[in-house]
Amino acid sequence: MTKASQFESAWRQLSKGDFTLLGEITDPSFQAKSQGMIVDLEAYIGIIKSLTDSIIIGPFRVIYEADEFVCVHRYSKFRNAEIFDTSITAVSYKDQKIIFQESRREELDYDPSEGQDWNWEDNERVLGIDYEIHMIRKQQIHNLKELCQDPVLRKAVFWIACLVAFSVCFAAG
Repeated sequence: MTKASQFESAWRQLSKGDFTLLGEITDPSFQAKSQGMIVDLEAYIGIIKSLTDSIIIGPFRVIYEADEFVCVHRYSKFRNAEIFDTSITAVSYKDQKIIFQESRREELDYDPSEGQDWNWEDNERVLGIDYEIHMIRKQQIHNLKELCQDPVLRKAVFWIACLVAFSVCFAAG
């Protein structure tokens, strides 16, 4: 199983309240950052538990995968509201375990499933992936450069962001 598929499987299991795989793939020093807040594994699990009934996650798309770094893209929807967002999550590994995860989100003013080969009903995977209480706060995609301090990773993230931006522009026509 690839790191990206293992990562996605862990979040699917979380939606059912099963934290087993998450415990297996994260390092004890794990930290997550989203919306400017850094939390440890225990706090992260609490955040996920508090939001699992509220969020529907669209399909995952792997942007980049290597031994020590995975980058995935996904769309989200609030279950009881027409609020959609897009997010990119960067995951850093050390000794085959996740040590750091950071997500960047941007609220969308349209339903990203429209015109696609998937729909929210088929993706009724209710997950709370690193959403904090103030998740609705908008984040701009140009903030992706803050994902990491390592210049090599920063350059990789820059090119990934360029590819995503190109894809969005191409899809919009």
